[in-house]
Amino acid sequence: LAGTFNLPNHANPKDIIKEYLQDYKWDIGDKIIRAGYEGIIPIRRCFDSFIANNFLIMGDSACQTNPIDGSGVAASMYAGYYAALPVVNAFKHDKSLNKKTLWNYNYTYKTKIGPEFVALDIIRLFLIGRDEQERDLNYLFKRRIIEARDLQKSNQQRSVFTSLKRLIRGLDRISLLKKLKKTIHLSKEAAALYRDFPPEYDPSEFSNWQKKLRVIYEEIPTEKEKLISI
Repeated sequence: LAGTFNLPNHANPKDIIKEYLQDYKWDIGDKIIRAGYEGIIPIRRCFDSFIANNFLIMGDSACQTNPIDGSGVAASMYAGYYAALPVVNAFKHDKSLNKKTLWNYNYTYKTKIGPEFVALDIIRLFLIGRDEQERDLNYLFKRRIIEARDLQKSNQQRSVFTSLKRLIRGLDRISLLKKLKKTIHLSKEAAALYRDFPPEYDPSEFSNWQKKLRVIYEEIPTEKEKLISI
């Protein structure tokens, strides 16, 4: 499985596979068992709301995927369950399907799955929003300041700056470390905000929540503002 961001000058996933096979064909062989499946996967935080009157969305259409690797089967299955609960409840009590009766779907997903994904999305925007993206990414990973496991679960991000060894490895790029530290702080703020998502439909309260989220995103230390989609 290979993928790239939909940005100018990024490699074609097929070319990535070909290069990998060329480099490791003596270990894994060069026979392709299955190939040809292509698709576009949303890799960003989920939409602020998944509902409207007599309408709801879930899965890729709601951007309910992991912003780092695009995986989303488990999250989409949970979303289907969370969405079904208020629908069944509305039918059971002979209520219409509107924003008020469907709101619990928003609330449950945002507070249970949303915190981890929004934190990872902020980390993602920082990593790809560098003018010298490839150089900075290689530096952070080669020096093991960031490790793959740090991007698998948002609650592991605290390990980046609680390890003295990691800090020492990055002493020659203090400016980059400071920006990374700020980004991790913002990711935790965003996760906390998702856990504080409005429990009931209130347009004013929801609007205030969105404004707070926008402020967090606007503070991400990225050098490519166009990457930040609110």
